[in-house]
Amino acid sequence: MRKQIFKIVTVFVLLFCFTNTASAEALNEKVFYVDPSFSSNSSNYTLKTTKVLQKNGLEVYVDSSYWNGRTTEEQEKAKTDLIGISERFATNQAKVISLFGREAYPGIDNNTNLVVLLHPLKDDARGYIRVIDKYEKIVAPLSNESEMVYLDVKKLDSPFFDSFLIHEYTHLIFINQKKGTGAYEEENTWMAELYSEYAATMIQDKNVYGYFDQRIKDFFTSPSDSLTQWNGDVYDYASILLFAHYVVDNYGKEVLSESMKSTSVGIESINDALKRRGYEETFEDVFKNFVVALAINNCSSNDKYCFKNEKLKNFTILPFSNFLPYSGNAIISIGQNIYNWSAQWQKFSGGNGDLEITFNGEDGTNIQAKYIAKTKEGKYTVGDLELNELKDGKVLIPDINNEYESIIIVPIMADNTANSNSLRKWGYEIKAEVVSKEEEPVVDSTLKSIFNLNKPLSEMTKQELLILIVKIILYKQGYSF
Repeated sequence: MRKQIFKIVTVFVLLFCFTNTASAEALNEKVFYVDPSFSSNSSNYTLKTTKVLQKNGLEVYVDSSYWNGRTTEEQEKAKTDLIGISERFATNQAKVISLFGREAYPGIDNNTNLVVLLHPLKDDARGYIRVIDKYEKIVAPLSNESEMVYLDVKKLDSPFFDSFLIHEYTHLIFINQKKGTGAYEEENTWMAELYSEYAATMIQDKNVYGYFDQRIKDFFTSPSDSLTQWNGDVYDYASILLFAHYVVDNYGKEVLSESMKSTSVGIESINDALKRRGYEETFEDVFKNFVVALAINNCSSNDKYCFKNEKLKNFTILPFSNFLPYSGNAIISIGQNIYNWSAQWQKFSGGNGDLEITFNGEDGTNIQAKYIAKTKEGKYTVGDLELNELKDGKVLIPDINNEYESIIIVPIMADNTANSNSLRKWGYEIKAEVVSKEEEPVVDSTLKSIFNLNKPLSEMTKQELLILIVKIILYKQGYSF
């Protein structure tokens, strides 16, 4: 009897342990809806995942197929990396919340953790969010009903992963803050990305090469990329990021946070924030100061013509370079096209005399131009190139070679009435002309007489040409004729 009871108890205990183990495994597994347009290994809308971490405000799930394909050592390393990421996230999250506010908290799922799903993404995608996750399933059946971000598991060991995480997290903050104004549905993509890009770099240690440094490098490659035209490439992200840092450096980070909370969108949200902060400048003024700062980055000329961020203290773009010969008269003509809310920089140097630059922009547009003259002593003079109704104008620089090192003409397209995502370009032409002050050399009358021939050189015989050459040589040696 005792043996039978013992067997029953043993079977019960084993069954209990097995059930608990199975339940534990089940609790660590969950099926989520994902966006197949981002997935690199699946076209399905659902993904089976495994929970691998819940710590420091993060609840992390990994694609089960990917996770089970890792070795034990790789899984342990990933968990160690995620613990470090979660610890840094707690600090970084507080910084971002202090500036922008926070996401819906605890959110639709009443979960105080941010849910992170790691799965392989295609191409160079780093992460994404699904706005649909904000809604209940009764309204949106494919919702995960979570405050949730999706990141590329293959980039888990990237030194930029913290920034990828904060970038996507800030999108959740933006949704919550902008929805409160009623303007969320109308906001421009470039503006929403601007907030996330700034947040992703404000957490970076200034003493290490990081996410910000990579974006600076991208911007340097294509500084004339439109600020508002959004294609989603690296140059778009770089443009809005440098503009965001310029705004923060010169007008305060509150301009960004208040524009996020504004009932207006895009450019007008920045205008509202500037006005509330007591600035008379508009977005257009700020943008024009920004493009000058990109060219000279010099606070001594004007405190708005420079960056204050340590990462940008020595940063300047490379303008198109146009060299004028030092002798004689010279003319250079240039024709280019420009996107809305972008600028180009045409640099002229060399020449000997007065430099006259004529600018002709496309009629009926809001194209503008500035000039930046740099003296031999390294000082800058910045001004507006006044254009008439036909968008024509000119500037005269006297003694270009004696007084100035170079002059940069900056065509700027800044039209708030045009479609922000239009692919249209506007044209302009620049003509630079140097009028030389050199006097023509005086030719000795005796030397002239040698060339005072009765017939043209083309009709002279070889013997006559030889005699002429000998006469010239002898004259140069002191003989007279």
